[in-house]
Amino acid sequence: MTNHSFFHYLLILLPVLALSCARPQSPTGGPKDEDPPELVEANPQKETLLFKGDEISMEFNEYIKLKNIKNELTVTPKINEDYEFQYNKKTVKLTNLQLEDSTTYTFNFGGAVTDITENNPAENLLIIFSTGDFLDSLSINGSVTDILTGERVENALLAIYDINDTLDVFTGRAQYSIKANKEGQFNFTNIKNGQYRIYAVDDQNKNFECEPDKESFGFLGEIIDLQQNYDSLKLYTRKRNFRSFKLTNLRTTGKYFEARFNKYVMSYQLEAVNDSLRRLFSTLTDKNEVLRIYNNIKTLDSLQVHLTAFDTINQSIDTLFYLKFQESKRKSPDFNVNLRDSEINTSAVFNGKITFNKPVLYLNTDSLLFQYDSTTVQNIDSLTDLKWNDNRTELTIQKQLNPDLINKDTTTAPKPTNQRRIPGKESFDAKNPNNKVTLLIPDNTFISIEMDSSAQITEEYNFTSSANLGIIMGEVFTDFPAFIIQLTNTNFEVQAEIINKKKYKFNDLKPGDYKIRVLIDTNQNGQWDPGDVSDFIEPEPVYHLNKTLTVRPNWELNENINIE
Repeated sequence: MTNHSFFHYLLILLPVLALSCARPQSPTGGPKDEDPPELVEANPQKETLLFKGDEISMEFNEYIKLKNIKNELTVTPKINEDYEFQYNKKTVKLTNLQLEDSTTYTFNFGGAVTDITENNPAENLLIIFSTGDFLDSLSINGSVTDILTGERVENALLAIYDINDTLDVFTGRAQYSIKANKEGQFNFTNIKNGQYRIYAVDDQNKNFECEPDKESFGFLGEIIDLQQNYDSLKLYTRKRNFRSFKLTNLRTTGKYFEARFNKYVMSYQLEAVNDSLRRLFSTLTDKNEVLRIYNNIKTLDSLQVHLTAFDTINQSIDTLFYLKFQESKRKSPDFNVNLRDSEINTSAVFNGKITFNKPVLYLNTDSLLFQYDSTTVQNIDSLTDLKWNDNRTELTIQKQLNPDLINKDTTTAPKPTNQRRIPGKESFDAKNPNNKVTLLIPDNTFISIEMDSSAQITEEYNFTSSANLGIIMGEVFTDFPAFIIQLTNTNFEVQAEIINKKKYKFNDLKPGDYKIRVLIDTNQNGQWDPGDVSDFIEPEPVYHLNKTLTVRPNWELNENINIE
């Protein structure tokens, strides 16, 4: 390369190098701060006696900040809620504390104090002191579990009330309250001796109380006579709205008459008082809290009716009132028709439900049918194959089908390999492309009470092959004489149950993951009782098989269950 060429190349390269050097670069930082703040000094100091101040101060080894202190900080026993807090660099102060005499206090800051760089919370940050001349030293520890899932309740609220307290977990904050950890374990310390009631709450809104219509809760049936430490206490939670069942409103709304309740309505009966043959059309709306009655009594000014309603815990309302309607141009809601929970079992029986948001006035039974191919159909018999609920908003279909009506393909699907066939399990192979049947529900099959017409529904089904299903079976070893074995999916929705049979067998299971739980019927009344907090009656026990069972096609699982 000549000198001239070299200098020419250098003149081109220098601006590029200069631009590269001038481009800003992200600074390389040091190692990530993974160390939480450490408390180096506190006033009062740990286990101070005869403390007479009205503020707490803490100093840490690094710059800190406060995070959600009103939710994270728990104080036992409770203090005034209008205390003030502030932090500056490495210090925290709580002021305007109104403390009782001769009382042991525990300030548990949870994750309220963090460093400013990585939000690492200070660990086990507790300030314990007494305004009297000794420290209360009794403790209660244990765990909180969801009774129907067997899973620990993360960060559950634990609340202890003196038995003479006029409040409980549903009406006010407890004198002693803490939060369980992520494993559902809790440990009360420095409690005064006495007699207490203890509750556990999945406190979603963090208000230190329980809203039973929204949050699950549990309790100990017996009174805790705290004269010594309580270890390994087990509390079980379940969502159960025990509030009194009330009818809050009766009124005409648009073209309807509506009865509004304060909670979910499980079932109801509605009938004319002096006309037992008159059919009243109604349905539940607004999350099953409103009973809507339709006007089919247009020849009358009013009609006296008898209403009986039940909530989810079998509380009842029994009342009389008069129906009164008025003219209205308000638009009616659309007529919604939904097919759900439908399938063909291994015995070629179709099971399914059709639900409606309005009562059905007319049904064209000639329209409902199953089509096997272009020329072969099977009608649905309204007398033997259909069943309405009381208010005609749900139609159950159960129909014996005939797979021999299908014009089947003569090709043979390959048999599965490396599997043990369940003896006697032979049926249609779902892999056969012609092994199908279609449920046809044409337009106008259903006419609502407001004369709406239903849209067409077409759904195709395969005949279920037992060779594509599995079995879970085994034996329950227990001294309890009465129990219910429930098979659930992984969302704990019940798929099947067997009552009082120690040798159990769940047949025709679709491939997938399952759970087993056993509900103990201790009082042998034929059902599992969820308890009654008003009388401090705990739920009957529930045993969970601590494993997930995976069902594969054409396989059977044998799983014995030991209940102590």
